[in-house]
Amino acid sequence: MTFTMKQFILSLLIAVTVIVSEGCKSIGPPHMRAGRIEYNKALAESTSEQLLLNIVKMRFLDQPVFLRVSSLTSNISFQSELGTNTTGVFDSTKFPTSVTPTFTWKENPTITYQELTGADYVKQLLAPIPADTIVLLLQSWPADMVLPLAVNEINNVNNTWDPINQNVYDDDDNSHKKFSEIAQTMSKLGMQRTLEWSVTRPTGSSGTLDTAILMNKPKNSQTKVMVQSLLEDLVF
Repeated sequence: MTFTMKQFILSLLIAVTVIVSEGCKSIGPPHMRAGRIEYNKALAESTSEQLLLNIVKMRFLDQPVFLRVSSLTSNISFQSELGTNTTGVFDSTKFPTSVTPTFTWKENPTITYQELTGADYVKQLLAPIPADTIVLLLQSWPADMVLPLAVNEINNVNNTWDPINQNVYDDDDNSHKKFSEIAQTMSKLGMQRTLEWSVTRPTGSSGTLDTAILMNKPKNSQTKVMVQSLLEDLVF
């Protein structure tokens, strides 16, 4: 490309101005606003998915494995350069000039995982799943998927099921079918937003959580029948 001296100086000033203005901007705050939320979502979703995966493994007598994120570091850098190469400056009023801008953006996340073992592993493996954890799962996953995997009994309806010797006892089989019907009804009502799951912390309490099922007014006669059937099944 051939420039006159005036054109060359003008283009050089414009390029330098752009690079200086970009270099003066701080890229940290915008990246923190976006990156922190995205990392938070990814960590929360992967934790829930890992929990559900291990529930399924335990249900089918497979060994669960828990990995904890012990540290998360994200390093970002931005670099801009401008290179020019001019020949024949003093030979004529026009001379060939090449301009080479370079922009480099790098993000290097470092995630450290730690396998849960020892006493902590045994405690987490054998301890009952807290009700608030199940409700949190139900807020993201359908009831007919979570309840059969995580709950042994709903009132007097047992979720008795043997993955190795299925349908060994008729009574257990009938109870398991009834349990599945309740879970499916809850799932259908949840998709309609007639049934909602709630987790709240009482005022002044730092450790305990209250869980509840919220029932909204049925929108049609079919939904009303499902609600009535569910309430009858849940009565002690």
